This record gives sequence, structure tokens and C-alpha cells, in this order.
Amino acid sequence: MVEQNQPSDKVIERNRLQVFSIAEGFFQSSILFALLKLNIFELIGEGNKALDDLAKETNAKPETLARLLNARVMLKLLSSKDTEHYRVSDMSRTILLPSAGENFLGDFILNMDYFRLGVSQLDEAVLKSGPTIDPDSILGSDESHTRKFAEAMHNSASFRAKELAKFLDTSNCETMLDIGCGPGTYAFNMGIINPSLKLYLSDFPEILQVAEEIREKWPTVEGIAITQRIGRLYPRTPTVLIACTASHRDTGVFEAARYGIDRLKEIVPVWKKEITPEGDEWIEGEYIPKPGE
Repeated sequence: MVEQNQPSDKVIERNRLQVFSIAEGFFQSSILFALLKLNIFELIGEGNKALDDLAKETNAKPETLARLLNARVMLKLLSSKDTEHYRVSDMSRTILLPSAGENFLGDFILNMDYFRLGVSQLDEAVLKSGPTIDPDSILGSDESHTRKFAEAMHNSASFRAKELAKFLDTSNCETMLDIGCGPGTYAFNMGIINPSLKLYLSDFPEILQVAEEIREKWPTVEGIAITQRIGRLYPRTPTVLIACTASHRDTGVFEAARYGIDRLKEIVPVWKKEITPEGDEWIEGEYIPKPGE
């Protein structure tokens, strides 16, 4: 029988601290989730905001809200000199205010809060060999949540795709197929690194929605194909294809195709960057579909 050496008190203490750190990690993330849900970062904005004003705008008691805000000050997501006025910290300003642009992570972090509910029931998922949250509640059935999920994936991919593009060599590749691509952010960044790469994406629940709407409005339409190109595209390059087929041309097939392109421009979350001699500019649609639209 082999005798095992007993760990020293120092090793046990280190192990204990590591386990405590894992177990208590949800405290910090829960505080961050609460701030985002209460819209605290946007309410404070670029300047200072008084506690009483924040309490009124969030419909919370000042003394209760102060506990949450002060916890975030300790974690350096907010700053305060007198516990009566608060400011978004420099770190938070670069990633937690919408003005951070493509560096904004607020949507992704809020989506993590949604997944937290499922992960908290991980033991049940193992025992039943299935999810404890209906996947359809994330994508498909709830249009509002589906859009938020797409925006969250864009948040995350905006950061990670740039790093991936540095290590994934596509110089000898002609085409790339991105399955489950979300808003296409990963593929878009690959296209920036390799402009000659032809990108093919399969996802976009909103594109499926457009096709379903066409089918409902024009039952005589037999075939529907919708393609949206992304990546570096030059002037006069075709970027989108809407094709509808029917047995006769007077069955509304042309109107259906026109509806498809108009609807696609409205609701499909494709981000466009215009590159001109004067500089670069991101162009985004202002329309956000409401539930049921």
C-alpha cells in the first residue's frame, strides 16, 4: 500500500481560496447583471449623476440603490468620491456604454444572465440528459429575445473575431462557410483580413422570417432564395439576392421579391461599414422590429 504525503497547511489554504473564488464568483457577476438591467451605466452616461436622481429614474429607494452602486465602486466599475454622486469608471466607459461602439459588451453580458438561469440547474440537465430551458425561448419563438441574442453574439464576436483572424490563416482559401453565424461578425472580420475570401453564411433568423412572411402574403410563390453578402465589397458589387419563383409572372412574384428586399433592409441585423477617401463610417439601420411584426 502506497502512502500518500499529506498536503501542507499552505497548500490546503491555497486550495481553499481557489475553491472559494470559484464558488463566490456569481456575487460579482450578479451585481453587474443588476446594473445593466437597471440601465445604470446609460443613466449616468459620460458625466456624474446624483444618487437621488438615479433612485427616481429607476424607481428604487436611495439607500437600497446605494448599496448596489457602492458594491460596483469596490469592483471599479463605477467611481464615487462622496457616495452621493457616481460616475462610470474609465474601464466601464470603454465597454459598458453604448458609445463604446463595436467594443460594447452590454448586450452580451445581459445574455449571459439569461444563460445563468440554465447553468444554475446544470445538475437537473445532467440527470434528465436534456436542457432545463426551452431552446426555442432563445431563438425563434420570441422575436424580441431572438434579436437580443443576435446582438449579444455580435458583441462577443466583435472582440473575439479579431483575435481569431490573427491566428487563422486563410491566405490559401477561396471560400468560407460560416454555419450558425449569427449576425456574421466572425466571417466579416475574416473578410477584412482576406478581402479576396468569398463568404457564405447560414443563420440569420430574421432572413427566415422574411421568407415566411413572403410565403404567407403570396401563397402562389413556390420558391424563395435570400442571400446577403458580407465582407469587403467594392462599388457596383451585388450584395443581396432575393429570388422568388412561381408558375406565372402575374401571380405577385415580382411584388414578393420587392417586399423581400425592403423587409430584409428593415430587420436583418447586418452591419455595414462604408470606406471612403474621407474615412470609415459604420452605417446601421434605425428600425428595430417589435414583437409580432
